Amino acid sequence: MIAILATISLVIVVIAGLWIAAIGVGMMTMPDRMRRWLAMMASTQRINVTELSLRIVVGIALIGRANAAKFPDFFAYGGGFLIVSALILLVIPLRWHSGYAVWWSEKLGLSAIRLLGPVAIAMGCTLIWAAI
Repeated sequence: MIAILATISLVIVVIAGLWIAAIGVGMMTMPDRMRRWLAMMASTQRINVTELSLRIVVGIALIGRANAAKFPDFFAYGGGFLIVSALILLVIPLRWHSGYAVWWSEKLGLSAIRLLGPVAIAMGCTLIWAAI
């Protein structure tokens, strides 16, 4: 049973890393679309709950993978941070979370989004590497 949970945790962490890297590619190639997506985060209760539920799942997977990861403390604390922050965002008013996403989408220029793309790709790839 423990081996199955470890495998499930690994798969979830790898998918999260691929997602982060894919967002990075999108940031470099479609910065305007990525900025619109950012503005849509937490725009509805359904999007908010979906986003935060996935964040909790990834947090649990990071904790579940921590002992086998190259950086166990980072995985354990990072997973804990994702879970706690998601729970906080679930209880604050939706307009605060949505307003924060819109604020960032208005502040980030397209060139800044493009420049951050490689950082996201590196983070996603590093997450996968550290999990394997």
